[in-house]
Amino acid sequence: MKNNLQNQLSLSDRITGPTSKFFQPIVKGGIILAAVSAGLLASQGVLLEHGIEIPALLAKVIEIVGYISGAVAGVAKLTVDVEAVKKQKQLDGI
Repeated sequence: MKNNLQNQLSLSDRITGPTSKFFQPIVKGGIILAAVSAGLLASQGVLLEHGIEIPALLAKVIEIVGYISGAVAGVAKLTVDVEAVKKQKQLDGI
């Protein structure tokens, strides 16, 4: 098996490395959706104080959407633009 840069990147390299252009909107969308979900779940108590009850099924769906969107954002953030990393390594070598 051929050893390429993709296989050599550590977890910290992936987290700090540049995300590929395709996955950038996915990361941002996942973070925004997770934040909205967390906000809705956190405000559930305040709504209940004012007599507005969120159905249990809807609250569970919001929670699941938050978990999934957070996971998708995390996995998408771990994708690295290998070409940008190669260019950076070439510049560092000069």
